[in-house]
Amino acid sequence: MSRSDQFFLFKAASTSFPAVSLVALSLGVATESVAAMVKCYLTENDPIAHPVPLVSGKDLMRWLNLKSGPQIGQLLWAVENAQASGQITSADEALIWAKDWFSDHSETGQAID
Repeated sequence: MSRSDQFFLFKAASTSFPAVSLVALSLGVATESVAAMVKCYLTENDPIAHPVPLVSGKDLMRWLNLKSGPQIGQLLWAVENAQASGQITSADEALIWAKDWFSDHSETGQAID
């Protein structure tokens, strides 16, 4: 699984990950693959299994001088994806990345799919 796929699997499974891993084993997923993910899950500060949000909606509104609205949710989703793929790893990087992303998408009127 890609880094991003693992990030979102852990996010979706949350505290149910142990049960998800048992289901994966029962469905024939390779023991080595499941064991590697369990190791990540058991590592308290693993950035994939236990990601810490880099910024909040309030951070983005202050940084970009925006009001609350759907664009903040879209921007948070985009930041989370960039974090999941390893493009950004700190709050400062996230804010700079978000400013660039917002600038690119607000000019074209694009929304995230």
